[in-house]
Amino acid sequence: MVNGPVMASANLRWRRRHFLQAAGIGGALGIAGRRKAHAQDAAARLRKTVYGWFPAHFGSWETSAIQWDALTHICFRSVVINGDGSVSRPAGNPPRAFVDAAHQHGVRVCVLVWVNMQQDSDSYLANYRQQAAQNLLAYVRDNGLDGVAYDDERWTAANGPLMSQFLQTLSRTFKDANPDYHLAFAAPPVISANDRYGVNWFDWPAAAEAVDAIVPMLYTANPPSIGWTTSPEPLAGSQPTQRTVARDIVTLMADYYEAVAGRRDKLLLGVSAFPWPGYEFRCRTPERLSPILERGVSRPLDYLEAQARKYGKRRDWKQQAAWYVYQDGDQFVQGWYDDEQSWAAKLDYVNQEELGGVGIWVLDGASDAPAMWDLLRAAFGPVKPRGEEIA
Repeated sequence: MVNGPVMASANLRWRRRHFLQAAGIGGALGIAGRRKAHAQDAAARLRKTVYGWFPAHFGSWETSAIQWDALTHICFRSVVINGDGSVSRPAGNPPRAFVDAAHQHGVRVCVLVWVNMQQDSDSYLANYRQQAAQNLLAYVRDNGLDGVAYDDERWTAANGPLMSQFLQTLSRTFKDANPDYHLAFAAPPVISANDRYGVNWFDWPAAAEAVDAIVPMLYTANPPSIGWTTSPEPLAGSQPTQRTVARDIVTLMADYYEAVAGRRDKLLLGVSAFPWPGYEFRCRTPERLSPILERGVSRPLDYLEAQARKYGKRRDWKQQAAWYVYQDGDQFVQGWYDDEQSWAAKLDYVNQEELGGVGIWVLDGASDAPAMWDLLRAAFGPVKPRGEEIA
């Protein structure tokens, strides 16, 4: 393995403390200490879940770029619950070699559970909860999997109690079959009662009891049409509107801390994989949070870094984002994005807030950046002893 990024990560350690203090979210943070040879010590530091959704390209099973020792769970896409509680398999069954490779590296394999249409969600939740849970269990058993991630994004206030009941049904069905089965819930990014889009009607304490992990899907919390210049996924320092709360990690996660009644260990911070595209905006002023003139344009990291070198790279210490600005006629152009320091600050936030770990959207399998795995190891230490296998 290339050692350069690992050495560079050591250089980042002291800066991360400064970054988080500048964001106003706490004191100094430690990075996991040196690796020790024996498994007992590694297991003692196995306190963070690294849950990776997979793959970026639906139907691909390529894993050559995955560094398994920096991952605890891989969740492939997907199966679909139908209105009658049956389960469709748009990706078919996972190749046995894929499941075996993950298990040989001590990584649990789960499947993402999706719902396509509102009428299907209404139907199975009202009438076929037990059938759906049993069919999911059968799929997991047939393929030698380790659990599911439930992601029904057709949520409505009317179905809130039924979704809560389904999570409890799912938990009983799976845990009675095998207490080690892992259940995750992909949760909405905004749950504030002060937000017009907030899913504040759900029974979050009951959800925290029913599942092993709740993943607030905070990746790309700010769309390119957000209205002002900003990072897609700021740590802090965003701004509210009259009808919405600030779209940043610190603000949105604060609502979850209250909602789950102290079960922070069940929360996995949903983050975009590194690197992830940022935005370039045309705007009215050179200032941060400037009103935009049109929807932002998604740009890859290498383009944004090249522009930053050309026009001067800046850092927003609250958002923990890199940015640049230049004038173009009577307008300004700003680029906003996450670099390695930005991503490292999010992982350190997970440590400081004592969360269960991270949920990463989405692993490519063929081209995942080595820097991402190095940053995970630097923040969380070895997430499991090397060579540990799942029977």
